[in-house]
Parts: sequence; C-alpha cells; structure tokens
Amino acid sequence: MGMTPRSVAPIGRSVANLMICDLCQEESDRTTRAASWHVCQWCVSNNVLDHALEVESNITKLREAVGRADARHRRDFSTEAATGSELQLAYTAYADLTIAMRDLEKSTHASKEGLRAMDAARKSVDDGKEQKRRKTLRRAKASHSGLHV
Repeated sequence: MGMTPRSVAPIGRSVANLMICDLCQEESDRTTRAASWHVCQWCVSNNVLDHALEVESNITKLREAVGRADARHRRDFSTEAATGSELQLAYTAYADLTIAMRDLEKSTHASKEGLRAMDAARKSVDDGKEQKRRKTLRRAKASHSGLHV
C-alpha cells in the first residue's frame, strides 16, 4: 500500500495537506509512518495498526512455512523419483536374475547330460578294452597250450 497525497506537501499538521491513511483509507491531517504504511492517529488508538502488524507477521510466517513445505516437497519428490529409478533397476535385475537362473538350469541339465554321455562312452571304451584284454589273454593262453581260438 502506498501513500496517496491529496496535495503535494510534506507530512504534517495542516488542513490543506490531508493525507490518506493506508489502513482505513480515510483522510487525515496527521499521519505517522509505521512499517510500510502511513497511519492516522485513529488507527493507532483503536489497535488497527497492531492488528495490521500482526496480520503482516502472520503472512510472513505463512510464506516461510510455505517455503519450507515447498523445499520439503521438492526433496521428497526427488527422493520419490530416485526410488522409482532404483525400483526399475531392481525389476530389471530381477528379470536378468530370472533369465540367468533359467540359463543356469539349462546349462546344468546339458552338463549332466554331457557327463552321462561321457560316462557311457568311457564305460563303452573300458568295456571294449576289457574285451580286448580278455581276448588277448585267451589267445595268449591258447598259444601257450597250443590251441587256437
């Protein structure tokens, strides 16, 4: 609110220089400066100025509270966004883990099948060696005894 002069003259006590009180908007020949207002004596005497100062103080406190709430909201929003990103990474990691577990199961199964095939081949080779060894042993015994097998 600004001072609205009725005539161009300094603040003072003069009938010709009426001023408008910033609080009650009434003309007054004498105003005082309080905070950012020019206030008439009636507003000072009737606690209008005190009430206006209290309202201004409350507005300042509310603005500060809104500023703190806004800062807290921005921090919470930032945390929420970061948590969302972490959650997305966790979902991706879970999907990767699921795929890796499936691949491990497949490779373990293939490895066990390969081991069984290797064991079967080794047994076949061992059986073949054993048959040749017995056959060779029989031939050796037969040639010592003079029999041909």
